Amino acid sequence: MFEKLLSKASPTGSYVALDLETSGVDKDKDRIIEIGCIKFSPLTKKTEKLSILINPKLEISDFIKELTGISQEELDRSPIFEEVSDKIKNFLVDDNGLQHSVIAHNAPFDIGFLQRNGIDVSGSVFDTYDLAFTLISDSGYSLQDLASDFNIDSGTAHRALSDAETTMNLFLILSEKLYELSYEKIIRLSKFNYVFEPPYHFAPSVLSDLFSKTVKKRKVVIKDQEQSNQNKFEKFDTSEFDISADKIFSKDGVLSNVLENYEKRSNQEQMFKHVEKAIKDKENLVIEAYPGTGKTLSYLISAAKYILESKKAGNLNPRVIVSTNSISLQNQIINKDWPIVCSLLEKMGISHEEINIKILKGRSNYLCRSKSDEFIPRNINELRVFAKSALWLSNENSGDRSHVNFKGLEKFFYRISAEGSKQCVYNYPDCFLRQAREDAQDSDILIVNHSLAITGMNSEKEYIPPHDVFIIDEGHHLEDVATSIFGFYIHELEFLGIFKDLVDENNSLNQLNALFNKNKNDYSLGSINVENIIKMLGEIKSDLILIRESAINLFESFTETLGIYLKDKFNDRTLRLKTNEELINTDLWVKLNNNISELLKKWESTRLLIQEIEGFFEGANEILLRSETSFELIEDYSSKIHMALVEKPETDVFWLETDRNFERISINGAPIRVSEKLANILFNSEGSTIITGATLGEGGSFQNFKNSIGFYEGLSVPKMSPSFDYSSSALFTVVSDITSPNNNGYIEDISKAIINISQNVKDRILVLFTSYSALNSVRKHIQEPLKEIDMRMISQGVNGPAEKIVKSLENAKEIVALGTGPMWEGVDFQKAPLKVVIVPRLPFSVPTHPIFEARSEQYIQPFIEFAVPDAVKKFQQGFGRLIRSNKDFGAFVVLDNRIISKRYGQDFVESIPGYDWLETGSNNLGQKIKSWIDQK
Repeated sequence: MFEKLLSKASPTGSYVALDLETSGVDKDKDRIIEIGCIKFSPLTKKTEKLSILINPKLEISDFIKELTGISQEELDRSPIFEEVSDKIKNFLVDDNGLQHSVIAHNAPFDIGFLQRNGIDVSGSVFDTYDLAFTLISDSGYSLQDLASDFNIDSGTAHRALSDAETTMNLFLILSEKLYELSYEKIIRLSKFNYVFEPPYHFAPSVLSDLFSKTVKKRKVVIKDQEQSNQNKFEKFDTSEFDISADKIFSKDGVLSNVLENYEKRSNQEQMFKHVEKAIKDKENLVIEAYPGTGKTLSYLISAAKYILESKKAGNLNPRVIVSTNSISLQNQIINKDWPIVCSLLEKMGISHEEINIKILKGRSNYLCRSKSDEFIPRNINELRVFAKSALWLSNENSGDRSHVNFKGLEKFFYRISAEGSKQCVYNYPDCFLRQAREDAQDSDILIVNHSLAITGMNSEKEYIPPHDVFIIDEGHHLEDVATSIFGFYIHELEFLGIFKDLVDENNSLNQLNALFNKNKNDYSLGSINVENIIKMLGEIKSDLILIRESAINLFESFTETLGIYLKDKFNDRTLRLKTNEELINTDLWVKLNNNISELLKKWESTRLLIQEIEGFFEGANEILLRSETSFELIEDYSSKIHMALVEKPETDVFWLETDRNFERISINGAPIRVSEKLANILFNSEGSTIITGATLGEGGSFQNFKNSIGFYEGLSVPKMSPSFDYSSSALFTVVSDITSPNNNGYIEDISKAIINISQNVKDRILVLFTSYSALNSVRKHIQEPLKEIDMRMISQGVNGPAEKIVKSLENAKEIVALGTGPMWEGVDFQKAPLKVVIVPRLPFSVPTHPIFEARSEQYIQPFIEFAVPDAVKKFQQGFGRLIRSNKDFGAFVVLDNRIISKRYGQDFVESIPGYDWLETGSNNLGQKIKSWIDQK
């Protein structure tokens, strides 16, 4: 049955799976060098193959030669494309000239090259990427990743015929996987049969439409997951229990029976005691924990103890909020650390089921059922996200987007997320967001991120439930998160898009107009003139079109101004809008803002009239609410833009920013100080607030940190001892003869140093950059030399995000990883112990960034009092990548000689707690590091 149905998706009953190898990725400049095709019939199982090498009439790069294994000599003696094009065309059609359906992975790439070379692919094209993206919740989604996932023998990767065969097998496997879905899911997917760019057809929908005709007869049933919010807890055991530091953390304590290779860490025990005391005495606490302390376990065990003791004492609603900055730490808490706490309690004869732990996220993380039901995708990426969400999240018990991998398409989830209107369009009884918030109210330990914690506790609506204890991990991010929350970022495409969406054919204004026009004579509406409402809606639409044109002109003028202002400023893409400076012409905005004000008044009058008659028109209320959301955004954005361009209060900083190509503008604003707001949110309760992190202070002082978040008095701030004996496990290496970072030759110098170290230390090496531009410059310099010494190189961005880089490090040893941003912190290298961490440049923030510049101005000596301490904290985070256990040892190498040539360099040196010291030139750098490592 399956094979018969699958055959019907192609007009000939057969398919052609194809793959190309090319000289590059630009179809207008590069050339096809190999084509591989397999014609196959699902019904008869017959296959026919075609494989042709093609002379591109150009020299292919060494990269392509290595990737494909194809030599220049092979190509030079092969036919040119024009000589084989008829053979390819004939292979794609049957005996009657009817074109077979074509299968490819990332089809637009292959089909684009074929069409550019005169091969007409007019039949339907199915992309196995679409099938995989929809049907597989999480994967790398490359052809090689998927072949590995499904144990497909992929032969020689990056050879056309081999990849075509892999594509065929993948198509058959995924099609059968779709065929076996439940009736409900197949019907849901069959509704998404859109064709945005012929000849590409969305395979999950086309095949679902075919399979839906028989699925009921097949009685395919997939049992839905049980609701996670059922009460699983038995009555609390009131017997005596002893959750004490000694019983848990001693060498032979309970934790040693739970954790394999347990290492007693005195500072982990110290931290438990400090947190336990702060909770008991209702104190606020700042506590810095060096990397490797095991701080998460310390505060989770303290939280569990508090919950259990409170319930035993008769407090039925004790609650601990745990806030983190990163998703990775949230996942670590739920998937790694909390199960350890549960095992620990079970070993002590205590049921962990008495403690209800939940995660609550912001609105944008949850699927909105009402939006999903009404959704019409506008492009293939929205369709992919929509189909995947409908398949994986609609029946899933949380609707949380993090449960699937959107592979860089997360931004398209926004249109079907619960983010948006201040009012919900529908009151769904099984609303995911509402269920999550109800679960939060029932939780004992609630995990949130900093953004939700700050916005939720600052809101009149109680998204964050009442609590006794508030634990904030990764506390050094609080100021930045609060700055983002209380500031704003308005991208020109986002602003212009609101107006465009309102006048699009399928949007709410047109829907209202159509609804009233269709039914205007069907009801007795008293004094309300429906014709007048229709006329007003038409005027509003015309106004929206004119205002959008004016807004486009406004942003074009901003782009022109920035182009002039930033002409000679390398890598600077911001223009600060200072109070007493008029660097831009605001007349265009003032006129535009007046027009927007008139538009909003006109909309308000129309809205009130519609509200009086909406009960007579089925569906009018829901459409009206969607329109209100857009006009609320227009009002909100306009107010913020006016503040940035005209009002410019001195408590805030405002700036324009352009993208790398100087094509698009954003308007930005942020408070200079957030301490008072944070103080009112975080510390205005009767319970205990505990803030922890690896780098909260600098030079033994927490004063800057405390001032930045409003943590003023009545605090206990113990200085935790280091986790490990760094004097025997870390070699602090400073290279004295590298040229200054601002001089010519700097990139060449640090590249040579990295190569020199790699030649001698054939082990895991991490290089931490302060910018992607520096990372990419070095990558180009060291790529070939590293290849020559059999050292693999991976770089963040080119080879994937931080998490993928860490996974690559876990799977290889002789490897150099280049990273920036999140690689400085927030990723765990425990399974991939590093032997060398290299810092090419001291991690100073960009001094001209408007927020940094505005905050610097608050200090008498801004560089020493603000810039250096800020950089020292990041420097400590980089060092923390190196030593993660008592067994780890390695070298921390600084290639910026300012650390020894400048007076402030001592602050960086003294921030590292004990070490072996090596100051050396670059010539023997690698040998000296290797010699030290060999002695360990």
